[in-house]
Amino acid sequence: MNLRTIALLITFALIGIFITLNWALISQNMPLHFGVAQFDAPLGLVLVGMIITLSALFLLYIVYLQ
Repeated sequence: MNLRTIALLITFALIGIFITLNWALISQNMPLHFGVAQFDAPLGLVLVGMIITLSALFLLYIVYLQ
């Protein structure tokens, strides 16, 4: 394993630990405003979902480049 891979794995592990330690706050419902509509949803889970989606898109882009 090269240094870049190890750094990436450590970063993902730290993000996972942070999410685990703060799960009660991440899964708490809040009113979210989307311009014309309002929903009650857990803001933390929405943000985590956006991070996962963005990471998957970057991974697909890297695979496409190779």
